[in-house]
Amino acid sequence: MVLPSGTDPGIATPSSGNHSRTQMDTGNERLIMRAQTARETAEAVKRVNPRNNPSLEDIAQFHELHARHERELGHEANALAAEERARHARATLAKRS
Repeated sequence: MVLPSGTDPGIATPSSGNHSRTQMDTGNERLIMRAQTARETAEAVKRVNPRNNPSLEDIAQFHELHARHERELGHEANALAAEERARHARATLAKRS
């Protein structure tokens, strides 16, 4: 196949009909988001591990993170329940202050 001068075979353009690069970029973005979510989750789980003596703030943040992840998955009822747990942790913290 001979390409016109100045064309890059790796870049998908609307007229090229080659959309695999665009699909790959979308797949990479999803993988990057999943990796970020996994890192956030691992850090939050580590903070709330009983061996690490978690604070109520740590617990509230854990539940807020859980709510965000549930919402991203479209699980609104689970997200609302996690938000309620976060509110409860913060209310308990406020009472102790």
